[in-house]
Amino acid sequence: MHRDDYRDLNANTNANWKIAPAHKLGYDILLRTGHDPFGLVRTEANGGESRTLDRWVDEKYSLDYRLGQPRSSFSLENKASVYNKSYHTNRTVPGGFGTRFLDNDIEAFETTALYHYSPKTHAQLNFVTSHVNFATTSPASRRVTRRNTGCAAVSAGWPPPRHGRFPGRVLHPSLRVPGAA
Repeated sequence: MHRDDYRDLNANTNANWKIAPAHKLGYDILLRTGHDPFGLVRTEANGGESRTLDRWVDEKYSLDYRLGQPRSSFSLENKASVYNKSYHTNRTVPGGFGTRFLDNDIEAFETTALYHYSPKTHAQLNFVTSHVNFATTSPASRRVTRRNTGCAAVSAGWPPPRHGRFPGRVLHPSLRVPGAA
């Protein structure tokens, strides 16, 4: 029987600066180390093998920029982020793929335009694009091939008033283009 007793670590930091009355800049950094527990499809299929858990390290860096004063009728929010996940154990497995094919990088950009109708009501238009990079090593050819993908989406809507019954946003996805990024 395998024991799932590894220690996972998490570190996070962020800061925000008001660089001018209508300009706000910020960043977030998240660093984690963890593992995939036994019982997932990858570890379930190979239960007879004696090996360690799939341990990984991931990093996420994001930069935020907001244009617009808190009570102005128009504001613009932008966010760019980079995410990286790398596995450090079971890189190659005899007769199959190791964790190397799970390594990935994601670059994303999001922009939101807000029109403030009243202090509690505003409309928004949101655009998100992301690109995912996977590096895969084939055990047969030992070559690195790419299986990248991307997505772009545009949404429009409004966040309802914040009361106890519905504390979320209502967005209608008007356009979603897989593989477009």
